[in-house]
Amino acid sequence: MNNETYKTLLRINLAIGIALSSIVILLNTILTALIIIRKKLWNSSNILLCSKFISLIVSALVSFIPWVTASRSGQWFYYRTGFAMGLIVSLHICIILGYRYISIEAPFASERYLTVRNTLLVLLVMWCVPLLATLIPLFVAADYSNPSVNGTASVALSGSMSKESIYIYSAITILLPAIAIIGAYTRIYVIITYKMTGMCPEKNRDTALIRRKKRVISQMAMMTGIFIFAWAPSTVCIILGYEVATINSSYAFAVIKEYTGTILLLYGIIPPLLYCRYTSDLKSEIKKILGLSKQSSSILPNRTISTGNCLGNSPVDLTSCKNEC
Repeated sequence: MNNETYKTLLRINLAIGIALSSIVILLNTILTALIIIRKKLWNSSNILLCSKFISLIVSALVSFIPWVTASRSGQWFYYRTGFAMGLIVSLHICIILGYRYISIEAPFASERYLTVRNTLLVLLVMWCVPLLATLIPLFVAADYSNPSVNGTASVALSGSMSKESIYIYSAITILLPAIAIIGAYTRIYVIITYKMTGMCPEKNRDTALIRRKKRVISQMAMMTGIFIFAWAPSTVCIILGYEVATINSSYAFAVIKEYTGTILLLYGIIPPLLYCRYTSDLKSEIKKILGLSKQSSSILPNRTISTGNCLGNSPVDLTSCKNEC
């Protein structure tokens, strides 16, 4: 690959990256504003989602600002902030799945412990620790005269993270969320199998159970698939940048590395849309705004697992089988 082809591919990636960053910022800003404005959405589950939407906005800005300004100075700050936001986004995945699993497994415990106040405390720690852990060492000991710290090198070779730190970072951002996604949905699948048997009439139990199982499997497949597709390529490139030093001088690897960072922006678009689809009260509010909501013909309210924190808005509502039986 010659220098002209390399520059052309980078310009194309720049245009795609700016477009995707703009979509991420706009979409998540709208969803965040919706949760903040609508007081009926102020519950633990939606506060977690709101925090995740904000983390995706910040992550997109970290990519968007250096692209638009095209400034080399201060890029070390954006690189390190990007690492911190990767940790924060991944921790959000684990916490959201943990909350939704507890709301199904132990609804009464979720009423007592998963309150809005406790959720805000968890979020405070989850935001502060990664940011402080990644940014403070740079302000204390960074060598600003070093070109590698100023952003001329790749993220992996910025000189601001050791090899051990990269492996720990990769484990937290890739392995931990993947295990959380698969583990939580597998457990929900088991809960459905055992708990739904007594919630529907015998004649329609099998049909309702199959529908629920298919829903869980489809959600797990979508969540796991988009997560691996978005996060794995960039992580592999970062590790290769450390393990195979000679590869960093290759134009092809530089282009691949830049495009994997752009692919990562897709995670700021698809999961929020999936959360809107699978979170019942958020989905209902969006339908009302778009004029798509339908008045229920039933005079009896649907039963939910959790009434205090609205954590019953889990990916699988076990109590709604009445409508399918």
